[in-house]
Amino acid sequence: MQLYAQPVEAPWRPSRVATRRGVVAALARKVSTRVMQRIQYSDGISIGGRPASLWSVGEDGKELSAYRYAFSARKLALSILGWPLGSSSEVELPVEGLLQVEEPAVMSRAVVLVHGLLCSRLDMAHIAEDLCRRGFSVLAPEMDDSVSHEEGIVPGGFVGSLLAREDAEERRLQVLQEAISWLRARGANEVGLVGHSRGGVTISQLEGCFCRVNIAGFQPPQVDPEDIFRANALGPMLIICGSEDEVCTRPPLSMKYVQETVQRLRPEAESFYPSGVTHFNLLNPKVVETWRTT
Repeated sequence: MQLYAQPVEAPWRPSRVATRRGVVAALARKVSTRVMQRIQYSDGISIGGRPASLWSVGEDGKELSAYRYAFSARKLALSILGWPLGSSSEVELPVEGLLQVEEPAVMSRAVVLVHGLLCSRLDMAHIAEDLCRRGFSVLAPEMDDSVSHEEGIVPGGFVGSLLAREDAEERRLQVLQEAISWLRARGANEVGLVGHSRGGVTISQLEGCFCRVNIAGFQPPQVDPEDIFRANALGPMLIICGSEDEVCTRPPLSMKYVQETVQRLRPEAESFYPSGVTHFNLLNPKVVETWRTT
């Protein structure tokens, strides 16, 4: 199921923000029907010692036919099963209308996209493209736990990952802060944060005042939820979690637990729990297809 809705105007309207267009509108606050310039793209940027993708607007550059990124089946198997099965490969995701440049100029408004555990910086590329069309620059750093490189594996699968959670999350926060500083150093005056899954946890922890969109960013009950939704992580927040989310609404979590946590710790946040939506519905469908066929 792939969800789309018409863009919404500020203030956020929870009944219509279940889609990528809703996420875009929640950050943009205003809807503009004006056609923006073409999108420039670069994957030659380094944030936190790992690759990062940058989208912005501009007319110059070479036509880009596909996004390219590494996909390590070996890391995926070792992290989940504890066995190093498979190998690494390069994945191509076809695109249209993008121009590749060395480093696009950064707009005054920018967004950082933070991917989930064992995912990649291109998971929300379609959201990045939509944000660009509304006048944002978008930066997506690769986290250490990404499936796109061999290192950063915690033996013991997800259990081991949970045990090493604090150190891993501090490293994620460092990368996120570096991404924000990188954008600000190049002219971004306003920076918003969007995170999916473990990325939702990351953007909900960073101290400071930011516009935040947390997509299915919850941890099991044995993790103190006050450590996820930290009190010094200020600013307007939109929280999205689908009713069929196989990560956040299944044991040891539940939709009741998610809703009660939001109500207790972020009662001022906009929240939406769309029916029939799974954990991966908001991700780039081309990336999801890669997972299915790899």
